[in-house]
Amino acid sequence: MNFMKYFLILIMFFLVSCVETKQINGISFDKINDLNIEIGKTSKVSLISKFGPPSFESPFKKNIIYYTSQNTVYKNLSAPQVEKMILYEIYLGENGLVTKFNKYNEKEIVNLEIMGDKKQIDENTLIKLFKQMINNIQRQNLEN
Repeated sequence: MNFMKYFLILIMFFLVSCVETKQINGISFDKINDLNIEIGKTSKVSLISKFGPPSFESPFKKNIIYYTSQNTVYKNLSAPQVEKMILYEIYLGENGLVTKFNKYNEKEIVNLEIMGDKKQIDENTLIKLFKQMINNIQRQNLEN
């Protein structure tokens, strides 16, 4: 009888650990969908006051900031899967006003060019760089 109790407890722990977990990193999807940017009018200061600091800034190009929102699903014994992702790439002029912006979803993210010189980059390097940036964002959110 004791063996059956332990077996049932073990089965319960296994079933509970198989539940998928969802994690949202970056700005919430509601907030990022309300990101109203007007070229020549919206400033970096107004973006920071409304949405907080950017998710990350371009290490290769000056005056480019990124805001991102990512929904990741974790299942036991499988790799994390990005369920939904939105990324805004915002170009700023010398005066701090937005000169251009692009919106990417999880399928279009491969077309994102973060580095300035295409001769120095191949597709795998870009994907690795972007994954590292997302991992840094996740680590920052876990620390908060």
